[in-house]
Amino acid sequence: MKKWIFIQLIVSLTIVFAQDNNLSKGLGLSAGMISGTGFSYRQMNEKNGFQISLGIKYISDEDDDINTYYFSDGYTRDYNSDYWIPDTSDITTEYEYSYGCSGPWGNLGLTYFIPLHRAKKSLFYTMVGIGTYYSSDVKYSRDYKYVILSDSTYSYEPITDIQKIIISDYVIFFGIGMGIEYQFTENIRMSADLPLTFSNYGDIIMTIPQIGIYYYFK
Repeated sequence: MKKWIFIQLIVSLTIVFAQDNNLSKGLGLSAGMISGTGFSYRQMNEKNGFQISLGIKYISDEDDDINTYYFSDGYTRDYNSDYWIPDTSDITTEYEYSYGCSGPWGNLGLTYFIPLHRAKKSLFYTMVGIGTYYSSDVKYSRDYKYVILSDSTYSYEPITDIQKIIISDYVIFFGIGMGIEYQFTENIRMSADLPLTFSNYGDIIMTIPQIGIYYYFK
């Protein structure tokens, strides 16, 4: 009886450790064009796997002092009518950008894996994925024109208030390539991929790798 209990205990421990060494679900961080940049859920099964990544941030432009740093209130100068006469019908629009990107930024990535070779602490795989990125920036515009004050003096003056313009950009990346996942500890693993990437703008890129680090919990 004691011998049977001992055998059952050994078998149970073997199953538990086998499960621990074959963790397939993890949470972590990723950074890449098709994988997405942000928090990630990664599941690597025996024959296939997938990953979902999401990143969001928002930068406010409320600290930009537009009136002080961006546009002038005009100026007055003399001119020589023999060489140049200002065109009072010509309207010039000047543009200025805010300091850095402003507004929302976000991305969503979905990747599918097919394992090719498993070693004791590493996994070599092929992958295919798609990543979508949205970003916005803010720029400002103001219209100016020349006003002739006298025969030899003109004034370059604003004729509109400062206008705020929001510029949005949406990019889709699709890629296929190879990658490797390395196990540092029982739960912590790191991945590195090199995909051939295409964008909806027609760009083809194969020089930017993507990486990730994950904690496998189940």
